[in-house]
Amino acid sequence: MEFCNDATVLSDATVPSNDDVTIHNEPAQLGDATVVSDGTALTDSTVMSDSTVPNDSAILNDSTVLSTREALNDDTVLSPPTAPHSESKTAYTPSNPATKNTHIAATNAPFTNTDPLSSDTGQLSPAQFHQIYESLISAIGRTIIGKTSVIRLCFIALIAGGHVLIEDTPGTGKTTLARTLAALLHLPTCRVQCTPDLLPSDITGITIFDQHTGSFRFRKGPVFTNLLLVDEINRASPKTQSALLEVMEEHQVTADGTTYAVPKPFLVVATQNPIEQSGTYALPEAQMDRFMLRTSMGYPSHDAAITILSNTHAAKHTQSEEIPLPLDSAATILAMQATAQHTHAASSLLDYIVRLVESARHQPEVESGPSMRAALALLSCAKVLARIHQRDYVLPQDVKQLAINVLAHRLVLSMQAQFNQVKQEDVVQRVLNAIPMPQTDAVTP
Repeated sequence: MEFCNDATVLSDATVPSNDDVTIHNEPAQLGDATVVSDGTALTDSTVMSDSTVPNDSAILNDSTVLSTREALNDDTVLSPPTAPHSESKTAYTPSNPATKNTHIAATNAPFTNTDPLSSDTGQLSPAQFHQIYESLISAIGRTIIGKTSVIRLCFIALIAGGHVLIEDTPGTGKTTLARTLAALLHLPTCRVQCTPDLLPSDITGITIFDQHTGSFRFRKGPVFTNLLLVDEINRASPKTQSALLEVMEEHQVTADGTTYAVPKPFLVVATQNPIEQSGTYALPEAQMDRFMLRTSMGYPSHDAAITILSNTHAAKHTQSEEIPLPLDSAATILAMQATAQHTHAASSLLDYIVRLVESARHQPEVESGPSMRAALALLSCAKVLARIHQRDYVLPQDVKQLAINVLAHRLVLSMQAQFNQVKQEDVVQRVLNAIPMPQTDAVTP
């Protein structure tokens, strides 16, 4: 790249191309009569373009002033000016990120959505919301066989702005579910394999010294993504587990007094093996409370297992067909989140949710019950479920259907209850049976 002294000016009519840029090991000096191009000599008062004579305060691009005392060094980057009438053969075009092709088993009906937003408020119509949901469930169902309920819970957590904890034995498809969900949503995803020697900075990031600039800069960790898969989270030390508390609740990371926001939407899908206890650390109550939903994959049924084996054998001989992605960008997910937030919830329904949470706290087997965060999570999930059923209002059945997945993992049972092998799900089910649901007429708008 050539260097200019005195008052060298790049005119509006000069557009550098990729072929015009030359890198020299030593900077080429331009003297008072150095030839620039086509016999044009550059002097102290050389005319550069159409009767424009640069002086000590030559004007660049009608607004930028470059004085003779300013120098261009190796770190200076000159952006090529826009010149539609340039004579350069190679036009300047910014590099676009490569589009990643996702190959997943094809669905029967392709997704079509020309206008994801139904109004200027950034919300979706009920038909559009349901269409995206059905396309996503159908596409993931081609890979995750027979687990529609688990897929639905992951979708609800994503739209409700929460996180999912999947407890199950190895080999049940937890990682495959998270990867398939990220691929179909067209979202960046990162995976953290938790081990006892994993450090908090390995997840959030670390401040390093940059020798080129002579200053410290923050190198972001894998948490700065849209979908974060934390595999075997209970194998990380309690110190490392606590690194996720802030980012899961506030969607930000604080390092050395500086706060960095994670991209939106943000979903954490964590997995753990509840059976194996060797080399594991139980998640603390504060960490469990950060997860909006807890679910279990479970072993596939007999017919589903045969289908999985058949599809795996066929995949070795046939090439998977690419399907249209159900969602074009994160903006559509944010629009779905805004749509779910504007779902009507009657006062009688809110009273029903509060009575469920309060009753769960006062059960004899419960040492520590669900907090107010649990009530908020239950309401948010119920709103998404109502939108899935193409309703703009929440019914008590929506709350009752999600109560176990939202409340059970937040209960801390007493030692006597654990000795008697009381399950958290049984406690929540007893609460649901004891608290009557409000009438449907009282919750409809």
